[in-house]
Amino acid sequence: MEKVSLAFHGKLNILDNKAGTAIDKKAIDSMAEEYMSIMSTNFESAFLVCQLAYPLLKVSGAGSIVNISSIFGKLF
Repeated sequence: MEKVSLAFHGKLNILDNKAGTAIDKKAIDSMAEEYMSIMSTNFESAFLVCQLAYPLLKVSGAGSIVNISSIFGKLF
């Protein structure tokens, strides 16, 4: 976020979250570690980036956060 702050003069107008992953197996066949990895990538990373970006978004006076997901989760 330090590099972002320098590049955009301490302000950020938009944060676009769209990282995600999935495991191609039924939930009943998944291990706890696989679930934790998915949650870390798909939820926790977006949450933490939002926390880090918040000060820059607030300073801009009109910051927006866009979280993008996919239909992929409906396939299983």
